[in-house]
Amino acid sequence: MKQPAIGDPAQPLSVDYYRDNYRFLLEWVYQHHRPLLDEDMRRDYHRFQALSRDSQCLLVRMLSRKPTLFRRPQLDYPEIDVNNAISELQQLGWLVSGDDFPYQQWLPLLLKSELFDVSHRYQLTTIKSTSKAQLISDLANHFDSLSVAPKSPVHWFALTIAGQFARFQLLFFGNAYQDLTEFTKTALGHVRYEQYTIRDDAVFPDRQALQQYADWQQLKQRWRQADADPQRQIALAQQLLLARPAIGDSLLVVSQSSRISNRIARHLERLQQLDSALQWYQLSQRHPARERQVRILAKQGQLQAAWRLYQKICEDPWNIEEVENLKSVAKQLAKALRQPWSPSRPIAVAEQQLNLPTNSDVEQAVLAHYQQQGWQGIHGENWLPLSLYGLACWDIIFSDQTQAFCHPFQRAPRDLLSQRFYHRRRQLFEQRWQQLQQQPSQVLANMLSHFNDKHGIANDFVVWPRLTATLISTWFNALTPTQWQYIWQYLAFDYRHHRSGFPDLWLLHPQHGIKLIEVKGPGDRLQSHQRRWLARLQAAQLTIQVCYVSWCD
Repeated sequence: MKQPAIGDPAQPLSVDYYRDNYRFLLEWVYQHHRPLLDEDMRRDYHRFQALSRDSQCLLVRMLSRKPTLFRRPQLDYPEIDVNNAISELQQLGWLVSGDDFPYQQWLPLLLKSELFDVSHRYQLTTIKSTSKAQLISDLANHFDSLSVAPKSPVHWFALTIAGQFARFQLLFFGNAYQDLTEFTKTALGHVRYEQYTIRDDAVFPDRQALQQYADWQQLKQRWRQADADPQRQIALAQQLLLARPAIGDSLLVVSQSSRISNRIARHLERLQQLDSALQWYQLSQRHPARERQVRILAKQGQLQAAWRLYQKICEDPWNIEEVENLKSVAKQLAKALRQPWSPSRPIAVAEQQLNLPTNSDVEQAVLAHYQQQGWQGIHGENWLPLSLYGLACWDIIFSDQTQAFCHPFQRAPRDLLSQRFYHRRRQLFEQRWQQLQQQPSQVLANMLSHFNDKHGIANDFVVWPRLTATLISTWFNALTPTQWQYIWQYLAFDYRHHRSGFPDLWLLHPQHGIKLIEVKGPGDRLQSHQRRWLARLQAAQLTIQVCYVSWCD
């Protein structure tokens, strides 16, 4: 299914544009994810559709804001008949009001003057200079000691169905961080998105997967609310492990469960509960789960098991950090088990010391120095290789894949940062590398075509404001196809860890060819991700150099 057009930048937004956007979201979910909706969600969908315009507007306004409690003046909007909207939402049971909400909800929302009034009501000692944070802390401690729940000095309004409608939003976006502002940015023309294929099962393939996500969310909340006592934490972790939900193959459930499992496992590891930590890490499909398993197994004396897992990691790594972080442990394992071991040699990179006039931009100072010697170049750092990769592999990035695209506002596929990204598209990438070797001029032609036809469309890799057709052609031709393959393949395999660390300056000289320079100002040093890229670029037979700068004035 191709995505629909959202909004028209040529037309001004209507006063209730946010209502139109939310209705689109609900109707999209109802049309494309109806099998995932339970009876409550279907009922709420129809009830929303039956609401008056004013009630729909007020509900969406409240759903779009951060607080869970609202003062009455916060509900006033010029385009809404607020009194009628409040009445209708209250009759439906979707809006409640009062002063008896849990103090944990309303106490942080009070003004400082109101906090002083409440403190005086409960005869707590305060001084004028007491901070708001301290007032809240003192009142919270006092309220905990009361046998009767305190009442708020403010009459609050709150939605009772925010969680239910959050599930609609989750089904639309497939994540918890995007919201209705995506509609507005698109309608205003601030962001344009690619016309990729959207699959109805991209978020959750079935209701079972949706329930698994909800169950893992509940497990996460139980762990967050765990008692501070370590022994009770250990007992809870064991209870949660025995009652853990299934995981399945949903990208969202796998990501959610892996994050939670890593968090619990790491805490157990710090408490020296290695067996329990190992069990939790084994549930995770996210780094550093396997790395931590190797370390725990080695620590427990299970050397053969640790070595087997290390070999499995080397054969099919999730990312480069898995292998690099285990080098010292693997060396010890190899020695203990009398296994062959070939230590990797640190790269030997040419270094240069420059003493330059003080400049607030150290990279530009070095670039100017080289330009005086006949070099031409740019401060390309990460954006240049990433942009050229994004153009060269545009069709692969936005290709139709399982669980890749679920709504119209994506800059990249949902699995971009996971180990699944490259494996799912391996054949497409291999074909592109072959084309790069055999028909480099065609690859360049496609890149320029994407530059013209897709210009301005959101792509996580491409930095449009800095690109020109001349720059694309110049730098594509400056490197050999094999060198570009070394770079792009590294990016495709593990974008999460390889999207930064490129040398700062990309230089060209009529006689000396290309040189990539990592610039280090006073007190700066190479980071691990930079060393990885320097090693990769050196393997690609590129001339690289680290330039250490000091100021002469």
